[in-house]
Amino acid sequence: MKLITRRDALILTATSIVLPLSSVGMRANASAKELVNPESTTAQSLSYIAVSATDNQNCSNCQLYVSQGETAVGDCAIFPNNVVASEAWCSAWIKKAV
Repeated sequence: MKLITRRDALILTATSIVLPLSSVGMRANASAKELVNPESTTAQSLSYIAVSATDNQNCSNCQLYVSQGETAVGDCAIFPNNVVASEAWCSAWIKKAV
């Protein structure tokens, strides 16, 4: 059995509180959102790339990502005014809890 570190517990607690609150506002204007621009300041500071170069690390399996159904994009708590590609990656990636 894998032990959960204090860091993991804090991250899960914080995201379980922040993510639902941020999702409420994001869903209201989801249709008006554009895809994250990899050249934006925030994207560059987080090393955002449109297609992940690391196996099994992309937005679709990140704790901060909320899928928009059958589309290839979704909402992200890090980029509240944009949508992100499900195959993208950034340095804020956190493995989705099972």
